[in-house]
Amino acid sequence: MDKTKFFQLIKRILALLGAIGLLLLAVLTLVFAITGNPNFMGMLLITLMAPILLWIYMFIYKLVKGKSADEMAKDELEKK
Repeated sequence: MDKTKFFQLIKRILALLGAIGLLLLAVLTLVFAITGNPNFMGMLLITLMAPILLWIYMFIYKLVKGKSADEMAKDELEKK
């Protein structure tokens, strides 16, 4: 397996884990709301803030590096 396909596989696995994590946050928030758990407001805050913070992190990364992660990975592979 060449490096490009390996990195694509890693990115897909991480994206799937991220999607599962966000889905789990939403389900847990719903369960906490239905059961009247006192931690509901905390879960609601985490559920709303996690995607926003991820987007902010990716936006700042692009500003600082000037490239997207895909472009940087391609440049790194070309160097080797």
